[in-house]
Amino acid sequence: MDWKTYVTHGNRCFHNKHWVDAERHYGLALHAVEKEEPVIHQNGDILFAWLACHHNLATLFQSQSKHSEARFYLDTPLEILEKTLGNTPPDDPFFISLLRAYQTGLNALCLFEKAMNSTVASTATSQTQENVK
Repeated sequence: MDWKTYVTHGNRCFHNKHWVDAERHYGLALHAVEKEEPVIHQNGDILFAWLACHHNLATLFQSQSKHSEARFYLDTPLEILEKTLGNTPPDDPFFISLLRAYQTGLNALCLFEKAMNSTVASTATSQTQENVK
């Protein structure tokens, strides 16, 4: 199967809350995309597919309150993209794709952090209200 098929199966499993199967399909999709070596071959479409696979896995783990695993799948592509951006001249045509992918990754990380901060704040408020009673 190709990575698109794995993602489709992963999405179906995710929506049906079949977490183990969703993780397996997303992992297979990521493995298939990584074989294409998106950064080395400078293919923007594959680069964003690679990033989406990481983000799908992060969303899957976040929905199960496995926050450290989710954070791993958000941080990993950013680290790789940051290193690659540092080694790519700004006049290289692929530089813009890398920059957009990095921005997309940062946005996902910011949303994750915001959700985590909201969860912490909600928990603290609930505990305070319980203590007042």
